[in-house]
Amino acid sequence: MAKLILYKPIYPFVVTQYFGKEKTDPRYLATYQKMGLQGHNGWDCVRPYPYETESCAVRASHDGEVMYAGMDACFGYGVVLKTLEQFDYEEKQCYFKSIYWHVEPKIPVKVGQKVKTGDVIAFASHTGCNIKPHLHWGLKPIYQGESKWTWYTLVPDNGYMGAIDIEPYVSKMTAYEFINVSSELIPKITPIIKPSIKEQKISIIQKLIILYKTLIGLLMEDRTFGAIRSSGWRDIQQESVNEHPYCEFHGGKGKVLNPLNVHHIKPFHLFPELELVKSNLIVACRFCHLWYCHLGSWKSYNIYAREDADSLLKRIKERP
Repeated sequence: MAKLILYKPIYPFVVTQYFGKEKTDPRYLATYQKMGLQGHNGWDCVRPYPYETESCAVRASHDGEVMYAGMDACFGYGVVLKTLEQFDYEEKQCYFKSIYWHVEPKIPVKVGQKVKTGDVIAFASHTGCNIKPHLHWGLKPIYQGESKWTWYTLVPDNGYMGAIDIEPYVSKMTAYEFINVSSELIPKITPIIKPSIKEQKISIIQKLIILYKTLIGLLMEDRTFGAIRSSGWRDIQQESVNEHPYCEFHGGKGKVLNPLNVHHIKPFHLFPELELVKSNLIVACRFCHLWYCHLGSWKSYNIYAREDADSLLKRIKERP
């Protein structure tokens, strides 16, 4: 029986928000609860002044294999590592995956790649849904499913989407020190890699897109009532808009102040199994989304939205 040991992924290392409802910043607790969480499901880490968190190297906190390296639905980039062997967890053994989020888009590792403790796997940044630059560091016990790449969280209904408190597993050493174990000197800080002008422009554009989507979301009160989108939602959403680049109620194209939305006829939070079923989706402009799909209230829904759209579009085409 062996206990998992995790080495701190950045250096210097300061935690600004810990795991759990009691240790969650009160300003953000309601946001996490809307996401279906009881509280923050990891540690938020920064490099204190005079060092910058943004662009600092993020190193693997354990030996492992890259399970994921890419972007989420909020334009946040991250890396997920799986342990190569099983470790103790509540009187049994299982694999673990460690999570590193809000990193730069340029990720130096690929899915399937084996890494050693201390290897650079990403660079901390400010991508996705966050307030200030930081690294989100999390941990989940997992078990293997039907195939090599099918894995499930061991405690999916624990209120934190399967994440557990990372504190019992964290060593006093950092991953930077780990790769310099034989040295008695404090390891040198990895120089901060300054992004190129092109990368800075791309980063600014990404942040503007996120801000725009956030503002539109606030105006629309677009909510999933605690339900969490799957990884395939963005692709299905884009496919739907490509197939119907117009409002299916009146035939008009989307505009800046009245953009096109992909709507679930049967609500996603009530029928999660229909999230990616195209027959349950309809493309509507913001105005029609509210008044025809939600009957004037975001808390309501219209199961006859498809019939109403076909009828209205037909009337418009046949109008005198």
